[in-house]
Amino acid sequence: MSDQVVWEGSVTQAWAAIAWLSGLGLQQQQASLWPTAAYAVGLVLALWVWLWRERLKWPGVVASLALLSMAWSYSGVRASFKPALAERVPHAQSVVVRGVITDWPQAMRDGARFRFLVQARLDASGEWQTIEWPLKVSWYRMPAGVEPRAGDLWHWTLRMRPARGHRNPGGVDTELRDWRDGLAGVAYVQAKYPSARLAQGQGGRLLSVRDALRQRLLGTPLPARVHAWLAALVLGDRSLLREADWQALQATGTAHLLSVSGLHITVWAGLAWAWLSLTWSVLARWWPDWAQQYPRVVLASGGALLLALAYAILSGAAIPVQRAWLMLAVVMALRVINVRWPPHGVLAVVAMVVTAWDPWAISQAGFWLSFVAVAALGAVAASRAEGVLARGAQLWRAQWRMGWVLMPVSAWWLGQVSWLGFVVNLLAIPWVTVLTLPLALLGLVWVPVWSLAHWVLTPLIEVLMWLTQISGGVTWVRSPPAMWALAAMLGLWWAMRAGAGCWRWLGLVWVLPALLWRLPPPPHGEVEVWAWDVGQGSAVLVRTANHNLLFDTGPAYWSGGDAAARLMLPVLRRSGMDLDAVVLSHQDQDHIGGQASVLRAYPQAQVWSSFAMQEPTHQPCLAGRSWRWDGVHFAFVHPQRLHPGRAQNDQSCVLLVQARGGQALLPGDIGVAQEQALLPTRLDWRTDLLVAAHHGSKTSSSEAWLRALSPRWVWVQTGHDNRYQHPSPVVQARWADLGLKVHQTAQCGALRWRSDAPQLSWCERERNPHHWSAAPN
Repeated sequence: MSDQVVWEGSVTQAWAAIAWLSGLGLQQQQASLWPTAAYAVGLVLALWVWLWRERLKWPGVVASLALLSMAWSYSGVRASFKPALAERVPHAQSVVVRGVITDWPQAMRDGARFRFLVQARLDASGEWQTIEWPLKVSWYRMPAGVEPRAGDLWHWTLRMRPARGHRNPGGVDTELRDWRDGLAGVAYVQAKYPSARLAQGQGGRLLSVRDALRQRLLGTPLPARVHAWLAALVLGDRSLLREADWQALQATGTAHLLSVSGLHITVWAGLAWAWLSLTWSVLARWWPDWAQQYPRVVLASGGALLLALAYAILSGAAIPVQRAWLMLAVVMALRVINVRWPPHGVLAVVAMVVTAWDPWAISQAGFWLSFVAVAALGAVAASRAEGVLARGAQLWRAQWRMGWVLMPVSAWWLGQVSWLGFVVNLLAIPWVTVLTLPLALLGLVWVPVWSLAHWVLTPLIEVLMWLTQISGGVTWVRSPPAMWALAAMLGLWWAMRAGAGCWRWLGLVWVLPALLWRLPPPPHGEVEVWAWDVGQGSAVLVRTANHNLLFDTGPAYWSGGDAAARLMLPVLRRSGMDLDAVVLSHQDQDHIGGQASVLRAYPQAQVWSSFAMQEPTHQPCLAGRSWRWDGVHFAFVHPQRLHPGRAQNDQSCVLLVQARGGQALLPGDIGVAQEQALLPTRLDWRTDLLVAAHHGSKTSSSEAWLRALSPRWVWVQTGHDNRYQHPSPVVQARWADLGLKVHQTAQCGALRWRSDAPQLSWCERERNPHHWSAAPN
């Protein structure tokens, strides 16, 4: 095995990977899937062309196009065997079920949330029907003393529906995640019906083993925070991490350390390989014939791969972990068969193998961060250094340069850059993976070792908690389009590349488009209005050429958090938008649930509301208050005065926005009485855009109001299948009778309208359709 094999062909590994990944990406942009037969025929034809490429003209180009077509067809075939989200479970029905909790419940206010596998349902005839539905279940107002555990078999009445996420421009596509993971739907336990734990330990042998190890860890006399960090590190269980832990990890750019991924799998395999190699060397001195028969590279690589597989299974074998282990397996296999490829060739082939296993990996930030990081390290690595200090300096340079190369990828996917991460990860990565991880895994076999892991891990936790007090550790940045992010990444890679000489600084020119990009604002004198998809609640963004106003902040969620923190703030920050004013129409939680998050993020914003507040920038939204931004007129037209004892809805702020090309009216939750009071003096409000008052409730949207305003568009902000049945059927019939065009966030996702094109209303699900997403209905 002394001669090494070098792979040669008409298409290099790098170009092959580019063609393959491009094919996958193109197919995943399809709005709807073709018949499976069409993809199958395309796959066969592409494979035939690729096999005969050498007999055709320009074999390199032909092979690239064949690989692109092959990947496109392959991804289509795989997708066609996954049912759409809307087809997986009954639509908005109560179903009596039996099933097993398949992961560790995550605590939330007065309840818990967990994955649940339905194994049987009670049909109309009273018979149990065997079925398999993986669900995400929430149990609100859980009875005191009840503690659901992984592996429990339960009997419940669930209210379920197909999984349907929020669709906002630039937001996280949770529907893709649920569809890729095979989630059938979401449900909640109906407390008014009886429930019963039928048995324990029914989740299979693996889940029972993992749960037993978790209970063993939690039974040790260690601090709760150390329990949480060790459980995340060893078992992939992050349900015990508290909000303060997440804030510390995100602020220091170290969140990846407590998410079992390629870094942990690779380091663990490397340590195992070194230990097995040392063991082989010792045994080879005693049994040289055995050593020749079983080479070190075979035994060490195979053993390390098996130990990495054991760790992957123990941690739950999530899709990123499967991907990491597969990547490691390809590299180990190449080492065993003694194939010598350049580093970029190995990386390219690994990327192709990983995405053949999981075609939708390219839609995950972890995939690109992992591969770009490895590519960057290979590109910026200097010559081998001698001595401890020289190697330390080399490691620092590699970490620093890799951080800069990864910055455009982080900006595009996450919209943020952790400056502390540049320095902290240089210490934290070896501290966690080399020192803590082996001790944490050894504690599974010998419990006292966890005490040693505690003493090793605690100083790092304290340092990270202290670093969270440093302001500016994490900076939110604009997320440029993919083209400019790619250009910036290549430019920084060239600038940081070892041996590139003074010409390498020309790469910084490629970074400029990403730095200068901003979301195009409306022209002077015009306005753009967004209605966020926040579920059952209200949040509307109003943009002018240089200013932004947020009307209401969306709901707070029972499971924790709020719409502003989860959905709106990330998009605002990634788009580079600051808020100049915030209007809180009234005190209902579905309108001001995100108030604290918004005001904490934008403390300088002018605050208007219909209730008393302690904010230094607060003013009441009384009728007659008005101002002008960039040629656009803003005016409050209700309430005339504030009455502390009056119903909150009746005192909602009503904002009129008048631009050169059209105008919009945002009425909060006012009712018919307030509509009638406004009509006598305001019949000139011919409105292009009207946000339906009170989410289309039957207590609002009177016929006289609608006739007077005569809107081109009516927007309704509601949750899908909401329990209030908004909008009311009576009001919907009224809109239809008047011939009004209506868009609902429950059907469309986010909505967008511009005064310079008032006849158009953009529906997010129609503008950016995906074959896995719910249709706009």
